[in-house]
Amino acid sequence: MGLFESVQLELFEFLGIPKNANNKKANKGSTFKNPQNQGPPSHWNYEIDRKAYKRGLSFRVLNNGILKILAPKSLSEDEIFSEVLRHTDWVEVQIKKSKDVKARFPQKKWRSGEKLPVFGKDKTLNIQMTATKKPQVVFLDNEIDFFVPYDWQKLNQKTQEEKMAKAFKKAFKEKFSYELSKQVDYWSKMMGLYPKDLKFKDTKTQWGSCTSMGTVCLNWKIGVFDKEISDYVIVHELSHLKHQNHSRQFWSLVEEYTPNRKAIMKKLNHQGYKVDFLSKKSELYVSNPVLT
Repeated sequence: MGLFESVQLELFEFLGIPKNANNKKANKGSTFKNPQNQGPPSHWNYEIDRKAYKRGLSFRVLNNGILKILAPKSLSEDEIFSEVLRHTDWVEVQIKKSKDVKARFPQKKWRSGEKLPVFGKDKTLNIQMTATKKPQVVFLDNEIDFFVPYDWQKLNQKTQEEKMAKAFKKAFKEKFSYELSKQVDYWSKMMGLYPKDLKFKDTKTQWGSCTSMGTVCLNWKIGVFDKEISDYVIVHELSHLKHQNHSRQFWSLVEEYTPNRKAIMKKLNHQGYKVDFLSKKSELYVSNPVLT
């Protein structure tokens, strides 16, 4: 079961260098011309990754708004942008899409008063300095108490945020691996389908999976969503214990226990980036602390 779809699906490909690999003269040059040496607009953030094996030019706008360009080593920056700038309108549309997603999912800050999603409910983060040597996170009905060692005050802000992010992630994983295990037990009894093993992973491309050996793996970050979504993910993966495919029989079984699964799938796809603040590396924000 895959993660939410990226808002950036398009990828342009341009074969600007002749395909004949034996023609060394042709491989040294290109057909791209930029007589005015025009550069990109000042508001574009871009990265150029030159590859020896590339024989054409491709580019896309990442979810964080960065224009990612893959180009042959033989192309100069002027030559690259002579082609990219022909598609300025397309790039601008993709950048706007990225901004729209960021507006729906603002970057989370590690400070008191921040709202963090937990089981579909935004809870207020309450950070308190204590004499304890280890951080502690307590999930309450409407709040999250985050007890942080006094010694952390001596650290610079970046290091503090990295430590908070890492400690919160650990606590969240422990808490919701346990809660999700209880949900799996419930649905296993309801469906009469029992996994041989249950694992919780931090996967980038899947909410869950089921192996042919009967192991169900769940992305513990689904603890961010409401119970309707996590129930659906669990029912989906347990159904694979009986049907290792997405056949009509599989979907009939899923809909027997989650009859509104299409609406839930749509909601999951729409809310997918709620988990971004728990990711190892943010897909939306360049400056998010990297978690390990």
